[in-house]
Amino acid sequence: MLALTDPVDPNFVREFQESTIATTVPAWFLEAGIAESLKLPARVWHAAFSEMLALDRLPLSSIVANVGPLGRSGHDHAAGR
Repeated sequence: MLALTDPVDPNFVREFQESTIATTVPAWFLEAGIAESLKLPARVWHAAFSEMLALDRLPLSSIVANVGPLGRSGHDHAAGR
């Protein structure tokens, strides 16, 4: 279990938010996300991470959509789209 307590460490929040970014975003956007995340109590962070860890134990097929060639769903592929 995470050792998070209230108030949640701003460095943790910043590192978490930065770790979720796949591409460059404006600084104001990142700062807004950090500011909003700092409003969350530790119990919310614990609940969110518990759910993410629970999803990690599910078979991949139960959480990934049916994807065909070129990322199209099987339905779209069968319909010739």
